[in-house]
Amino acid sequence: VGGFPVELIIKDTQTNATVGVDAANALVAEGVPAYVGALASSVTMPVATTVSSQKNIVQISAASTSPAITGLDDNGLVFRTAPSDARQGQVLADVLLGKGINNVAVSYTNNDYGKGFADAFQAAFERGNGTVALSAGHEEGKADYSAEVAALSATGANHLVVLGYLNGGGKSVIEESIKTGAFSSFSGGDGMIGASMVEALGDGIEGMIGTQPGGENEGAAMFAAIAEANGLTIDGPFKGEAYDAVALIALAM
Repeated sequence: VGGFPVELIIKDTQTNATVGVDAANALVAEGVPAYVGALASSVTMPVATTVSSQKNIVQISAASTSPAITGLDDNGLVFRTAPSDARQGQVLADVLLGKGINNVAVSYTNNDYGKGFADAFQAAFERGNGTVALSAGHEEGKADYSAEVAALSATGANHLVVLGYLNGGGKSVIEESIKTGAFSSFSGGDGMIGASMVEALGDGIEGMIGTQPGGENEGAAMFAAIAEANGLTIDGPFKGEAYDAVALIALAM
């Protein structure tokens, strides 16, 4: 009673800043009052500074976790329903140290998300007397990651932390590590969690440690029940956060 229809217009940013800005401008032309997204911090940030903050459009990301977003010059219009990696970096460090893992190499996707996450993790890990033997960025879309893996392995670290994407360079770095025997112990953040990782790498990632935003509370349980009743499979992070972002915008409207 008293409700109104909400139309969702979807544009794929392809985790690419240029594509994302073009998509945001196309949505402006269609008259949208708010954005849900982008997912990647490396897209959310340029969209925020060049489009939404200039066009007075509210922007809520469900998955952009770069610490740099907190201080972004966004005209007060950018929000997120997932916590900053300033927190996730600390949590991942605590989990590894708690398991007795204290000498690691880090491979991160070379963008705002990966670099921010890697810096937060390293600072927290070293505060806990852990050693980061090497923290190195990897570029997305390469055909061969053997050089990156060789450099990480040469440090002598016995555990590899991968802060990338499960359908991109992060998965390829782990795949190369398994193939060459460079590493057999892995961990990763939210970008590395999803059913496709298990399907692609199988037993090679048995025991892999992962962190993702979320909570075990009444609201999370309620969303899980509603999702199941409506045929939505929760097989990765940010589903609840995406629901929250849409709901916040609808309520504001």
